[in-house]
Amino acid sequence: MKNNCLFLIIILIFSVGCSNTAQDFECFWRGACDDSTSSTDDSSAEQNSIEETSCTVAGIENSSETSEFTIADGESDSVTCNAGYTKSGSIYCSNTEATGTVTCTPIGDCLVTGGIANSSHSITFSISNGGSDSVTCDAGYTRSVVGAVTCSEGNLSDTLTCDANPCIATEDSNSDDYSAAGSITGNTGDVVTVTCSVGYEGGEYTCGSDGNFTGSVCTLKTCTLDAITNSNHTSSTIITHGDPGFEVNCNEGYRDSAVSQSFTCNDGVIAETLTCSIQTYNASIDNLASFGGDTSGSITLNYGDTVAKDDVTCNAGYK
Repeated sequence: MKNNCLFLIIILIFSVGCSNTAQDFECFWRGACDDSTSSTDDSSAEQNSIEETSCTVAGIENSSETSEFTIADGESDSVTCNAGYTKSGSIYCSNTEATGTVTCTPIGDCLVTGGIANSSHSITFSISNGGSDSVTCDAGYTRSVVGAVTCSEGNLSDTLTCDANPCIATEDSNSDDYSAAGSITGNTGDVVTVTCSVGYEGGEYTCGSDGNFTGSVCTLKTCTLDAITNSNHTSSTIITHGDPGFEVNCNEGYRDSAVSQSFTCNDGVIAETLTCSIQTYNASIDNLASFGGDTSGSITLNYGDTVAKDDVTCNAGYK
């Protein structure tokens, strides 16, 4: 009985020490369990889980996190600024993507969040306490504040923006909506779309940083008239909208419904057509017995054809 109890106690001790039940007896007889593989796998899985559900963020100067650090998924940062600095902004982690920024600015300094658009300082920057800005606006833009903007105990003396300059007004005489003098207006970067008159194309103006509008003026549309076989028009020609008709003549012995045609370009389209086909001649001849085997009494010839004497047979008594 005592031996049985001792055996059960040993089994229990063994069961607690071994994690792989399939190897229980082998562990028992060897006196040890090898759980290194299982532990390694569990550790690797745990590490992957951490990597997949966190965001890695670059260190932040003058803070508790000056080196690269992580934020758990669904959490915001816990950054604290050093003494003498104040925190602005926050960082949030969602699906391994970190959004937002954190800046530690000396207390009393002024932080310009987001920077100033169209300037040399287009991202977040700060102005030291008692200092002034060094912002310059991009070409085509002007400072909204004439003098310098200063910082005093965390407060700016004014709000600075870089405002777009206006362009010199112009017009497009060949448009339907901006033909009046000075009707095309705008500021740097603005695009004005013009509706061109019938027969014209183009019409998009952009206000440049130099104060002038550039783009495509409404210009006359053109048409291409390709060469026409058996005519005096042997190569393609450009016809402009509104031009007088371009005359094409069929060569001698060729014609369409007419011998010639006048072509015009109307709003970029040529409507007229001309096909120069060889002319055919039909003639009825008295006392003609046959012509080339044809006994109908008539002759059909194309322009340029020649008739051999042997092709014609007259009725008896005629020649």
